[in-house]
Amino acid sequence: MDSSQEPNLFVSLFALLPSPAPKENFLSELFGYILNTADGAAEAWLSKVFSAPLSVARARATTRTAATLGEADPALFPDMKIEAEMHSGQCMTV
Repeated sequence: MDSSQEPNLFVSLFALLPSPAPKENFLSELFGYILNTADGAAEAWLSKVFSAPLSVARARATTRTAATLGEADPALFPDMKIEAEMHSGQCMTV
């Protein structure tokens, strides 16, 4: 079975998409929710992105929909921002 035929949680969740919500925003909200609520999800994802094991003390994902947009040009606001603090005290924003 190639990867296009494998079950995909995010594709399956499109059945719950409230019309006419954009699919991209829907998936961003879902992924942000998972990063914020599933134990170890943010640490695992950040470790994968940086190709290094990270020890995350706290992480918070915010999405464009959930954030208060005080930007002059909201088109420049990222779809998702992750702020994390490592156990070492180092902070990062992705």
